[in-house]
Amino acid sequence: MNELTQEQLKSHLVYCKDSGLFHRVDNGSKLGCLSSKGYLKITVLRKNYMAHRLAWLYVHGCMPKDQIDHINHDKADNKISNLREVSNQENLKNQSVRSTNTSGFIGVYWDKKQEKWSSQVMVDAKCIFLGRFKKKQDAIKARKKANIKYGFHKNHGEKTKS
Repeated sequence: MNELTQEQLKSHLVYCKDSGLFHRVDNGSKLGCLSSKGYLKITVLRKNYMAHRLAWLYVHGCMPKDQIDHINHDKADNKISNLREVSNQENLKNQSVRSTNTSGFIGVYWDKKQEKWSSQVMVDAKCIFLGRFKKKQDAIKARKKANIKYGFHKNHGEKTKS
């Protein structure tokens, strides 16, 4: 099956890069339904696509070769200014803090055995231990410093928007 082209997409849909929304060419109706993971899906020519990938195709003329990162962590915000094509490794450097995180900061956790806050960072699939600290703020400070050193996105560790 042939890959969807920018020309085919534009003949069926209109994309507003300022709002990130898609509308049908023929009647102007808004398109997209939310997937179970919070992304917008759109059907074009009887095939489902993620709206962020369609936005990339619409603006740049080709499907992304790799992943699309929602910079602000809002999976339904498909404004082109909120999207960037990245490798999996780069995408992992802009994660939201998980709801199961008990410290409120990625890479910082309470070490029951040592009775101290521990800090670590994952880089190139390797865990780098940053130290144990009496104060949680010191563990967070160590992790923030590592985020800068290893090139994490400034939004890494922020709460999910959607």
